[in-house]
Amino acid sequence: MEPRTGSRKIQTSASGSYYITLPRAWIDRNGVKKGDTIDLVCNGEDLHLLPPKNAPRIDLEKDLNLKRYSTHSLISRGISHCYIQGYDIINIVSDKPIPRELKDWIKNVALSKLMGTGITEESSDRIRIMVLIDPMKFPINDLTKRMFNLVHLMHRDAVRSLENRDFDLADDVIGRVEEVNKLYRLMLRQLMIAIELKTNDCSICVSRKEAFTSAIAARDISRMAFYAVDVATQMKTLGDEKVSKAIIKDLLKLSDMGMDMQVKAIDAFFKNDFRLANSVIEELDNVRDLDYEIIEKINVSDASPKVSTSLTLISRGIRRIASYAVAIADDTQTKSVLD
Repeated sequence: MEPRTGSRKIQTSASGSYYITLPRAWIDRNGVKKGDTIDLVCNGEDLHLLPPKNAPRIDLEKDLNLKRYSTHSLISRGISHCYIQGYDIINIVSDKPIPRELKDWIKNVALSKLMGTGITEESSDRIRIMVLIDPMKFPINDLTKRMFNLVHLMHRDAVRSLENRDFDLADDVIGRVEEVNKLYRLMLRQLMIAIELKTNDCSICVSRKEAFTSAIAARDISRMAFYAVDVATQMKTLGDEKVSKAIIKDLLKLSDMGMDMQVKAIDAFFKNDFRLANSVIEELDNVRDLDYEIIEKINVSDASPKVSTSLTLISRGIRRIASYAVAIADDTQTKSVLD
């Protein structure tokens, strides 16, 4: 989805109106035809042309040649990049037959890490990956809420696994992170499409400002998922080691504070509530104070170095989750309007 630039000379009609011709590439890309109505949006000094709401979106196609994408890492990241950039068709091509093992690996990358993809064509030297998602059916706000709900429950269950010493639940939490990553990639794709089309259809997002703040919030939510996984991982590291009940009780209290901040932060984000967001930001000092108290208790306890390290990382992980709730609250204040 490379940007195209150019210039047009302003002309005048017999009636004195000003007009310019439209780039053919833009016409073809957006399925515009004679008789269609396009909208003009003035944003300060900028003027945006919006394609007709019902105009068919022409598929964007990209080839990735294995001669240039020669490692597994490059292939994987190249496919993800094309997906996020809004390409509808991603062709993996080669100047020679693609080994069966590599084909199977490529198909696993496309189908397991990217939501809504499928293999629609395969030959000895070519794999055609198609993104089957209709972008208008996945509004940014809905994706943000789904992603937040997943992460919030990951946090809850990670701490429950610690409370109950439930290793199966910890494994379950760790396994859910890939679903969060898939949603995150889909969100980035949707945002890129929204910005590319500059659509006036609210199916994807309300405004470019919302697209910008949603991208930041999505990143913060994804980082919460990372620390929820870290909490679950450290719980598994503890194994059957004896842990102070008083410290566990404090960690549960810290978690409750963080989860409450998460809920308030996302509520403030969708309501554009500046004051509620501010209450989340102010709560961080209490989280820090309790985290310091927990670390001090760990340091003076008779726990082994292994237990002390894991408990410290769990406390710091929960604190960082709370910190990203504050980041979302800060995102809210960036986009909200004071009353």
